[in-house]
Amino acid sequence: MRTLTMTPDRRHCIASRTARRWSEILVRHKSDVATVVRRWRGCILHALASVATSTWRRPAGVHLAALLALVVLGTHLENHAVGQQPAISNVPDSISGTVLLPDGKPAADAPVILFWHKPFAKTRSDDEGGFTMNLDVERIESEVGDEWRRMAVAAFQPGSGVGWDILGRVTDTTSVELHLAEDMPVRGKVLDQQGRPVRGAQVTVESLYRAKDENLDGFLKASRDQPTRLMQYEGTSMIYLSPEAILKLQGIKDQRRPAATTDEEGQFQFTGFGRERSLFATVEGPGITNESFFIVTREHIDARWKRGQLSRATQMDLDSGAPMRSVYAADFHHLAAPALTIRGRLTDAETGAPVEGMRLSARMKGHLTPGVATSDQDGRYEIKGLPTEGQMRLSVLNPGDQPYLDAEIERNVSATRPLGAIDFKLDRGALITGVVTDRRTGEPVAGNIGYLSWPNNESLNRLHQPYDTFNTQATDKHGRYAIVVPPGPGVLAFQARHRTQYDFAESSDFGFPTGQAGMFLSGNRGYFRPDEFHFLKRIEPSASTREVQIDITIGRGPVMTVRATKAGGGFFQQLDVRGIRRLSRTTVPGGEFEIGGMKAGEKRSVFVRDPEREFAGVFELEFTENAPVADLQVERSATVSGHLVNADGRPQTRWMVAAVSAGAVESAAQNNGLSTPGFFEFDETQTDADGYFRLTGLPPGVRVEIAVAKNVEGRRPDVSAVKTLTLRPDQQLAAGQLSTK
Repeated sequence: MRTLTMTPDRRHCIASRTARRWSEILVRHKSDVATVVRRWRGCILHALASVATSTWRRPAGVHLAALLALVVLGTHLENHAVGQQPAISNVPDSISGTVLLPDGKPAADAPVILFWHKPFAKTRSDDEGGFTMNLDVERIESEVGDEWRRMAVAAFQPGSGVGWDILGRVTDTTSVELHLAEDMPVRGKVLDQQGRPVRGAQVTVESLYRAKDENLDGFLKASRDQPTRLMQYEGTSMIYLSPEAILKLQGIKDQRRPAATTDEEGQFQFTGFGRERSLFATVEGPGITNESFFIVTREHIDARWKRGQLSRATQMDLDSGAPMRSVYAADFHHLAAPALTIRGRLTDAETGAPVEGMRLSARMKGHLTPGVATSDQDGRYEIKGLPTEGQMRLSVLNPGDQPYLDAEIERNVSATRPLGAIDFKLDRGALITGVVTDRRTGEPVAGNIGYLSWPNNESLNRLHQPYDTFNTQATDKHGRYAIVVPPGPGVLAFQARHRTQYDFAESSDFGFPTGQAGMFLSGNRGYFRPDEFHFLKRIEPSASTREVQIDITIGRGPVMTVRATKAGGGFFQQLDVRGIRRLSRTTVPGGEFEIGGMKAGEKRSVFVRDPEREFAGVFELEFTENAPVADLQVERSATVSGHLVNADGRPQTRWMVAAVSAGAVESAAQNNGLSTPGFFEFDETQTDADGYFRLTGLPPGVRVEIAVAKNVEGRRPDVSAVKTLTLRPDQQLAAGQLSTK
């Protein structure tokens, strides 16, 4: 490591240059002094300290005065600022900024990368922590597409924790600040059920998140209140960094995920993630169940975040097979359960020959981490690390280069009833191949191809194994695909990787009768909406068909650009939008999004709300060629509280309560419970032990129904609307007693 001796003259020179740099920033950003101060205060104060300890000379003194004025004036303006600057709307050609140590000082010689599944640019910070990366815009637009806003700008330095942000949050690409965190080593120990250390277990970090305010209280609250939905919370409320990015920052090229192996004492350790981080990790090892859990990089987890009685929603999630994972502090013991091993053999249903190279995946209900294997040259497989109790689903999946159909079975597993060998006789199918291209450019399109079976396909009854899997195959870099399908009628379905760049399919494209809301009931995975896909085509290969070529072209019709800002001034860093794809919810960075494929005169209702639920609104958009851009002013959201009672005035305890679009209850009753475009659920909760409830984040200016239903095991609840109202912006409405009579 190089040691730099700082003489007074050299210290003055650096201080003067640093002060001059911030003066230039002030000139460049003179229209928004508050933003400059907010982003650069740490570096400015460091520059002030450097100048103050240097030999006083006029140039440094001049810039020092400018900096002092900047801090005072900027702080005043910041305290009176209306809102944040809007995030950037296009891929930038360069990114510049500063890497800061945990104490706010510049981090010199720190590696910096732009990462999305792989590095797209990299550099190192200079002596003052500054960096500049030139970006290949054409490459990013081609390989990343409209996901570019989720690309991470990350920096690291040994002894500190990684710091990062995503492009979708960047408001000025010339002044990005990357704050390195104080490091918090993760130390764990893996033990078996008898408390003995497990040697040779591998612990792998699969994902890494940080809170927007660098405080994990929100994550821990979600862990307590919604323990089955922690991944959803991370995805919508936190900032993601691929753990692989840390490896690349550390110069490790031959790993995709940080991993550690337990020693003789069952211990392992990770460093470099930093304090106040959420890690999702998996563990697998000899004789133990493959499991996953969360780690928060804190010394301990307060008692206030301890999980108590599970809510009705959580219990319903568990009943449907959702896992509830443990959350550990940075120093913890993991008690591993004993494991089950299953074995079997795959053969050709007609010839009896062994089938090599098929993928197998075994998953237990309520247990996310699957066991996987690949059949060998004798057709044999072995899957380890499964729980010894529960309902198991074992799938045989075609990797894309075999002529066999997928297969799947379910078994109830018990430690008292050991499983014998599970063998499969695999049926051959028809190989469908082709190329997916953009209709306008002719370029290949990345995405996934899948097959939806028709429930009345009699050919499925003649297969040796039930065909009820939904395997998909990815296109290669040339847009080519290959998938094996059973004989008889079904639907070939394609979904582009960049989902909002292309028009969605219509219900008529299924080629079969559809149900309410245009949904198609498939024989292998239930209901599907047409707007889950960009291409649908009915196919009907015969039993003798071995190969068919179907080339696919998808296009993009008229696009409406929607820009949402806060009423009264201010910009959004992120929005949750429902209605872009009719019934789905989409999280978009910034306040700008697009709706593709709209026809002239077509109307589309959208519901927008920020993740903090402070602003919300419902808007009806109509596309016209003369007005392809819509500007939305989103008002502050409203809140409704009330007391639910029965006809005798007694509180209705643990009833479900929801705020929905007016008319949604009647529509759901007519459509057998299926959602209808234009109707939204704004919030859902349940009454407490005294019948009280509170609904938040509700849109003002539209008619809202308060819908209630009693929780009934085993059947769909009867929903009724007990009140209809229209709320004002920022209104806190006490609705009083509402009767279920």
